[in-house]
Amino acid sequence: MDDHRLIWSALTMVLQQAGQQIVAVAASVDALAGTPDPDVVVCELHLPRGPSGTEAVRRLVGRGRRVLVMSGTTDPEMVLDAVEAGAGGFVEKSEDPDCFVTAVDAVGRDGFHVSARLAGYLLEDLRRRPLAVNDLGVRHLRVLRALARGDTAEEVCRDLTVSRADLAKLVTAALEAGRRRRRRYRPSPREREVMILLACEGLSRKEIADRLGIASWTVTSTLENLRGKYVRLHPEVARSIRPSAAALLWAMKLRLCERASAG
Repeated sequence: MDDHRLIWSALTMVLQQAGQQIVAVAASVDALAGTPDPDVVVCELHLPRGPSGTEAVRRLVGRGRRVLVMSGTTDPEMVLDAVEAGAGGFVEKSEDPDCFVTAVDAVGRDGFHVSARLAGYLLEDLRRRPLAVNDLGVRHLRVLRALARGDTAEEVCRDLTVSRADLAKLVTAALEAGRRRRRRYRPSPREREVMILLACEGLSRKEIADRLGIASWTVTSTLENLRGKYVRLHPEVARSIRPSAAALLWAMKLRLCERASAG
């Protein structure tokens, strides 16, 4: 799914030449309704209409579709959010066309395609936001590092002396760990409530406390927690950022006000 006709014309031709059947080309998730179920949906992260990014991936995965995301502008956080939402892989638009064929084949066959770029993102995410001391084992890390170097699945299996089935298990476990890591740092339901009331309705801490029936200090604590999560997810942001400012920025990034008004 994408709105760039030239890219999709070229990509469609390459996939068809590789023996893939294209069942539909659409510019939005909703436009796919009623089309035959494909083995893989290749989804642009920046769709011009309807849900986009993580929400688009989540809807597609919720319909039982395997999703390979692509983008021309690589935002690591957006890519990892898409993986957390259930995407099985990521490919940059600038990649060689053969890479798309390999990725589509892999997602259709194994359910995942960890490109060198995505492997690098997963390793960096692990470094910045570990789940625990043994977030991933030594074998998982060796596989991710090999993929991040650009090694193919066949090369990884040969060099690390693992079977294709074992490699699939290791990569799947690494992706699941990445998803758990993202979920750990996402806003909780209560934190989202506070963000919406602060950013979308412009309420003060006392007004938020009154609306939610909680103490003012609870709102303050919630905002402090939000700041901690936001800074961990966005290392370019100064740790000295005010809690309310972090909550406002995160609400904008998550488009909470748009979603609240639409709901």
